[in-house]
Amino acid sequence: MGKKIFIINFKNYRGGVGSRAVKLAMLIEEIALEHKNVETLIVAEPPDVFRISHSTKLKVLSVADPVDFGRHTGAVIAEDLKDNGAYGLLINHSEDKINLAGIKFLIIKARSLGMKSIVCAENLEKLKKIVKLKPDIVAVEPRELIGGNVSVSTAKPSLIKKAYEISSKYKIPLLCGAGVKTKEDVKKALELGAVGVLVASGIVKAKNKKKAIENMLEGFI
Repeated sequence: MGKKIFIINFKNYRGGVGSRAVKLAMLIEEIALEHKNVETLIVAEPPDVFRISHSTKLKVLSVADPVDFGRHTGAVIAEDLKDNGAYGLLINHSEDKINLAGIKFLIIKARSLGMKSIVCAENLEKLKKIVKLKPDIVAVEPRELIGGNVSVSTAKPSLIKKAYEISSKYKIPLLCGAGVKTKEDVKKALELGAVGVLVASGIVKAKNKKKAIENMLEGFI
């Protein structure tokens, strides 16, 4: 991924699951075609991966549990996501945290399946441990700012700078997320060393989703 990166996490928001997820993905794809300088990806819930990946050409990420085939009723395995069209895994999001052993398991699993691994860290201490596992991309996301109205690039610019220093030593691209909602938030993140942003409520819960997507994409120009 040599381009700037824009990832939209649908979460379990009402506007980002089921038929609404497909509709939103199609809207994102339409707008993304006009911004080819940016790699736009989405994070969908596991049940929606197949429909989205077969209704659009977007690269779809999802979440998996750190388990292999076996007696794990209710668990999502990476192999199943891959077969249903997933491009990669979003690992250790602040709302779906796993331990370091689980993170390592999923990074190795993704690599073996030809999938991308994007691993979240809520602080620098965790980031220092994660980069040693060599995921494809890391994302720094302070838990306390997720879903809020103040972006990490505004509230904690020094965090992004330090995160960039850590990730760049391992030549791993850095994303930042939490509270990112405007083109100004995106521009600031890029200035601080990130190659892109990971967003959710700023788009999925927006009244005018088209306007929200276009506004953030302007931040990459």
